[in-house]
Amino acid sequence: MQEIKAEVATIVAFNEGPTADQQGNIYFTETKTQKIMRYQTDGTLTVFRDNSNAANGLVFDQKFRLIACEGNQSNPRVTRTNMQSGRVEVLASREMGLILTAPNDVTYDSKGRLYFTDLPGGTVHRIDPDTPQGHKVTRILGAPDIQRPNGITISPDDKTLYLVEANQSANGARMLRAYCEPTTSNSTAPSRTCASSSTSIPAAPPMASRSIRMATYMPPPA
Repeated sequence: MQEIKAEVATIVAFNEGPTADQQGNIYFTETKTQKIMRYQTDGTLTVFRDNSNAANGLVFDQKFRLIACEGNQSNPRVTRTNMQSGRVEVLASREMGLILTAPNDVTYDSKGRLYFTDLPGGTVHRIDPDTPQGHKVTRILGAPDIQRPNGITISPDDKTLYLVEANQSANGARMLRAYCEPTTSNSTAPSRTCASSSTSIPAAPPMASRSIRMATYMPPPA
């Protein structure tokens, strides 16, 4: 049987949104101190960005630009950082006429479209790729179909969008939803719900600190 070992790489207060760049460096958010951290391949931990505007979910897009969901409720937005120039672009914000509360998590499909959740706002938005006229942001899911969307991802074949519901109130939705053919629609919600988990996901217990764990594959002896 193949053995997988996990080691504690570093201890932080409350980390979210790990994602890796082309070189294998891991970027994640430290939500308590509002920083974006970088854990380098040589084991060095550095601050990539101070004053992160309450950044939570991160992902590198297809061009390895860093996408960040910034959950400061006074200035909620989704940004894109060019890793070569350091230029930060705002992809979604209230100034664009969007109703946002606190963007939470983000993913993308093979067409380069970004999908992000707004957990307290109860919505999912899609950001279409850049055009000479700019880019379009569309709300594709909201109440009453969803409640408190948290994690989000799309299957490698683009056929299923997975959405984690994290409503911890009494009788709230705590489940994994799956939407079929989410990338076929150009303007509205995913075409249909494939399924949702029937078993509620228990609320996570409070933790004083969290750790980054690195999984290491140990091949069987020859």
